[in-house]
Amino acid sequence: MLKILAMITMVIDHLALAFLPSSSSLYLVGRLIGRIAMPIFAYKIACGFIHTSNLKRYAYKILLMTLAAQIPFTLLNNRGNFAAELLTHWNIGLTFLSALGVLYLLTSPREEHSLLRFIMLFILFITASHSDYGIYGLAMVILFYYCITYKTSMLLSTLSVGVLTILYYTLSDPALAGYMIKMQLPALLAVPLIHYVPDNKMKRGKYFFYIFYPLHMFIIVILQFY
Repeated sequence: MLKILAMITMVIDHLALAFLPSSSSLYLVGRLIGRIAMPIFAYKIACGFIHTSNLKRYAYKILLMTLAAQIPFTLLNNRGNFAAELLTHWNIGLTFLSALGVLYLLTSPREEHSLLRFIMLFILFITASHSDYGIYGLAMVILFYYCITYKTSMLLSTLSVGVLTILYYTLSDPALAGYMIKMQLPALLAVPLIHYVPDNKMKRGKYFFYIFYPLHMFIIVILQFY
């Protein structure tokens, strides 16, 4: 149910982006509702990292989803230069892949050389910065990993997401920090949903989300042309 809720809020966000004028109140409402989706997905990625028995296979599924979603994602965002955006601004799948890599390096018992580990972490953060939600999305996965590991309360988890949001947008773009923080604060609503909405595994449709993410954007893009 939790993942379905995240998918619904994501679709609302993308429908508003595709079909509503950015000056309308409905557009704003739709985009604000959509802010709930990413933290839930970030939480699910952290859960996946903790519980998967095969990290390589888990990452491979996300990689396939990322590649399948890139063209419809670029068309949906429509920033003007399709060819450039296709290669330089990736969908959130790459953000989550980078987060998995960072978690692996942070938790791996292997004794890699500290300099090599630092270089690998630096590369992953740079990679994430060229994808949707960027380092903010990557940090959200890391944050939820530690919230799950240390079994933090809903209040502390909510405060942590709030602090992350304020710090990230204040440091990344001080000129627009106030506006961006207001737009992103609905993400805090994801935390009580994570704590209270049932998170049962889907017995069927094991790969449904991996297909749904690129497919729903592809359908929206087709509808835009008509």
